[in-house]
Amino acid sequence: MKRKRLILGGLIFVLLFSLLPIARARAEDPNLTGTWNGKHGTPVAGWDWDGDYGVRISIVDSNKATIQEPVDFIQDLEAGNVVDAWFANSAFDAPAKKKNKLQYKNGGGGTIALRKENASRDQNYSFVHLSDLPRTVGTKSKAVNIQTVRDYFGDDARLTNILKDMASHLGSSPYTIEDLKAMNYYVMIEPIAIMRVALDGEKLTLALTATEGALYDKKIGDYIFSAKIPSIPYNFLPFGMYLETTSLGITAYTGQTSTRFPKITGNDTIINQMGVGLLKFTGGNSFNDSHVYLHRFLDVDWDGFYTPGTDTLINEPWPEMSDTSKAVQKDSKNSSGEIVSSYVYSGTVLSPNSFWYYCLNAPLNTASTDTKAMAEKIKTSGVVKKSVT
Repeated sequence: MKRKRLILGGLIFVLLFSLLPIARARAEDPNLTGTWNGKHGTPVAGWDWDGDYGVRISIVDSNKATIQEPVDFIQDLEAGNVVDAWFANSAFDAPAKKKNKLQYKNGGGGTIALRKENASRDQNYSFVHLSDLPRTVGTKSKAVNIQTVRDYFGDDARLTNILKDMASHLGSSPYTIEDLKAMNYYVMIEPIAIMRVALDGEKLTLALTATEGALYDKKIGDYIFSAKIPSIPYNFLPFGMYLETTSLGITAYTGQTSTRFPKITGNDTIINQMGVGLLKFTGGNSFNDSHVYLHRFLDVDWDGFYTPGTDTLINEPWPEMSDTSKAVQKDSKNSSGEIVSSYVYSGTVLSPNSFWYYCLNAPLNTASTDTKAMAEKIKTSGVVKKSVT
């Protein structure tokens, strides 16, 4: 029977790694820090906070696009159940439709609206209960232990469960840490506070991020949060988490931490810099745990292996290496005298296993039966143990 062919991006190929150990995906040092000053003013009547908190988690790529939509995780189940207002792109968005900082800053143009529940239509606040979530927003008497937060989200097993919970909540397929590594994705984390407020003539229990508090203050023009309950949206919430290193167009914060932000100028700082953390994953191997050699070739004889003199080497980087400045070409010759071009890449590439998973889970326009068949062949053929050189 005629064998099927794998065609992906116009090329028939398999990939080959040098004989290197493939280590488990791991989180880089989480790009997040936070501070606490314990300063808590007195809110006006009808505005209050019991210290309830959570996080909004989403997956974004290196081009600042959101790959998996934000999901709210709330530490206390009862606190999440009583939320009856949140912010969205419009007052009629689906309850599960939340926005992250990049969506507000970039694609959304700062559009924000108060979204209230409609119990008669079963449109309630949508969240996932995460009981072991460490404190992400400080209070008058409780500081955020930022190292505990870093360790919590840097744990592979815990984050894997969070990714599964996100997918289940959104009705989609879960991303794995291997996917995050292979696709150069980031996990974005934004602290949430749950407060009692008086908005639109109603008493509401509101869940919000630092970005949302500042955006809404600017939108309504009278700086209601800074006037009514400034200690939360202008102090504990934004200072609870921010970047140590500038990334994805979000500048690392290096300013004062001893007192709350002022209204007007404080809003812009919060929107642009505060209330956010990022996780980035890499793969490990023997080259300082951060470099991988790849060999790419046309499998002319369809045996799933590189055959010197028959198969053709492809001397070009993988398309997944979007930042070609990080890829350094290293040429050598194999036993037949042919040039082997390896690309040493400081960053994320597709390992054999992650390529297999990529084929199985690729969009329908690329994941044909042939692609999956070849992926299974690569998975089982032992090609990952062979070396071109």
